[in-house]
Amino acid sequence: MGSRIRLIVENTQWLGSEFLKIFTSPVGMAGSFLDAARGWKYSRSWIRFWFHLPAFLIVLIVYLIFGFSLFERVDAKVQRYGVEGEKNLPTRVLERAAYSQFRFMNPKDPKQGTPINDPNSIPDFAKNYSRLLATRILSFQPKNAQASYRLALLESIDGDPAAAKSVMEDLASGKYGPFRQANAWMACWIIQAKEDQQEIDTKELGRNLQMACDWTEVPVQLIAIYAQILEQNGYTPSAIAMAKEAAKRLPEMNLELARLYGRIKNEEGLREASYEVEEVFGARLNTSNERDIDRLAIAEVRFLTGKYPQAVAILQEGLAGSDVRPQLARALSSIKISIFEKSIVENPDGTFTADLSLLESAADADPNDPKISEQIAKLLRRNIKPSKRIVDILRKQIDDGITTSEAHSMLADGYYMLGNEKEAIKNWELALSKNPNDASACNNLALCLAKASPENVPKSLELVAHAQSISPNNAEILDTFGELLMMAGRAKEAINKFEQAIKLDSGRIGTRKKLIAAYESAGLPELAKAQAEIVQSMEGEPK
Repeated sequence: MGSRIRLIVENTQWLGSEFLKIFTSPVGMAGSFLDAARGWKYSRSWIRFWFHLPAFLIVLIVYLIFGFSLFERVDAKVQRYGVEGEKNLPTRVLERAAYSQFRFMNPKDPKQGTPINDPNSIPDFAKNYSRLLATRILSFQPKNAQASYRLALLESIDGDPAAAKSVMEDLASGKYGPFRQANAWMACWIIQAKEDQQEIDTKELGRNLQMACDWTEVPVQLIAIYAQILEQNGYTPSAIAMAKEAAKRLPEMNLELARLYGRIKNEEGLREASYEVEEVFGARLNTSNERDIDRLAIAEVRFLTGKYPQAVAILQEGLAGSDVRPQLARALSSIKISIFEKSIVENPDGTFTADLSLLESAADADPNDPKISEQIAKLLRRNIKPSKRIVDILRKQIDDGITTSEAHSMLADGYYMLGNEKEAIKNWELALSKNPNDASACNNLALCLAKASPENVPKSLELVAHAQSISPNNAEILDTFGELLMMAGRAKEAINKFEQAIKLDSGRIGTRKKLIAAYESAGLPELAKAQAEIVQSMEGEPK
């Protein structure tokens, strides 16, 4: 009995020491099991064998479940999970997919620019596994910037930009040291918000762009945008340096560099950049890889350098085939319109002449170009009589709903100057139907309606009130408001509007004369007299 108890105690001690090997020498456990198996083969010691077997199986199960990670150091786990996550789904793939969520970074038509990186092309299991690994890393190291960045990218890809922005803002702030990838994402987010008509912090955009451009993998689109911001703020040399850096990373960006040189009138730089554009984009012409953007880019730099016939030729060549290429047609129309504008000449007597055949040629290139109707409207404003064909083009664009709010506003102005109030009213109404927030059209329509019939005054007051709500500090609108209030017999209210207009523009003699009439109507002769003296002084008449 005592020998059995001693044997149990010895085996219990042995089993305990074997379990300790889990933490000290995991590989030795397998050897112990083999030793026990060999011992059982010769001694048939069942007790020793059955103690080793469960110990070995437990260790094996633990290893299979936890992948040996239970016994690793924290830094070793973090490194292994990081490597495994990068192997499963590289950060660069996540970045490209996340950037594709921003419209300006991801053109709708892959033939016209940067290829589309569709987030849906990433399998769900790959995203879920990457998220799991990043979460494990953060459970060990809550301030691990790389893991936080990968999680934020995954949130962005899965359509939760708010959650991604919260993490990216934290990383971009520099709290954990420079993390320029996050600055790049934040810059994209701010630019997208601006495109969506949201209020943005321009200083924050500039800071993020500046930090992002120091990242070797920054998207070249951001470098080009930073160059534009630098140019707008008067840092032209820095803007040129940034644009050159973008062109160095992506030769197609020579087009942006050429545009910059064109804006600052640097002919030598424009010539050099244009040559690079011709080389880069011209290499694909008349091949199976040709894209519309290739001809558009070449046409643009030729136009910038004053080579108008060559710009027209490159587009006409592309349109000569059977394929419908609306972008080329629109570009050709725009170039011909620009040539037409240069043909407009002011004569010594103040009248204007223009080569209308050039405008007709633009319509031949793209009859649906809304800029054509805008040019026709400008003809009317300059009292240039359009040809019958141009009138027909205008009527068709109006019937097809192609014309813009600006075109109808200019047409209305032209008709009003010619004394055709009926057509003027019609076109201002069409302008407002296309753009209800066109303050100028509201103002002009209000005044024209009121002058056409006293019955229209209430409606005119509504229109001018809307115009003032859109543009509250517009002296012309305040003048009209005062005039309409006078028509409605509300002289005291009219005085307030006239005074506001004069405060904004003290040189408005016409408004001051209306104010004199309002003072007299309101029974304020002293104020009317004082204002009349000011008008006489301004006009240079003797008191």
